[in-house]
Amino acid sequence: METLTVSTLEMGRICGLSEVHLGRLSKAGTIPEPVSRGKWSVERTVQAYVAYLKAGGENAEQKREELRLTTAKREKTEAALDEQRMRTARLRNQLLPRDEVLAGITAAFARVRAKLLAIPTKLAPRVLGLTSAAEIEATIRAAVHECLDELASTIVVGIGPDEIKRASEAEEEN
Repeated sequence: METLTVSTLEMGRICGLSEVHLGRLSKAGTIPEPVSRGKWSVERTVQAYVAYLKAGGENAEQKREELRLTTAKREKTEAALDEQRMRTARLRNQLLPRDEVLAGITAAFARVRAKLLAIPTKLAPRVLGLTSAAEIEATIRAAVHECLDELASTIVVGIGPDEIKRASEAEEEN
């Protein structure tokens, strides 16, 4: 069976579209391209156009575009707000340089590791002469507490009591 074909002008009239709009829908892949220069398959084109209209047609495209624009605007606004928050936090001295924080944490954990690894060496001579489990446990417990107290009393250079108080208050607020 031979497919009925019509000119672009006639296809536009059948669908109620201008020739330009028909071309745009074809380029967008909404309807099939002409079967030959300026000749359209009536059956295939009308079926595709009806399916397009059932799916929401141009309103759906317009809504998708509006949604995309709204999303882009929201993301831009959120990015601007984040940037403003960062500037405000920087002005309030609430941000710390990443490299310095990492160096401080690394140094702190190295110190904790060294102190903990020193406990067995320090305790071996002390517990050697002890005879009861209670005495050994008390000696180990005292050494662990001594180590933890020493680590807790470590003063970080550049951070005074005021900064510590502000940091703890900021944590409580969050």
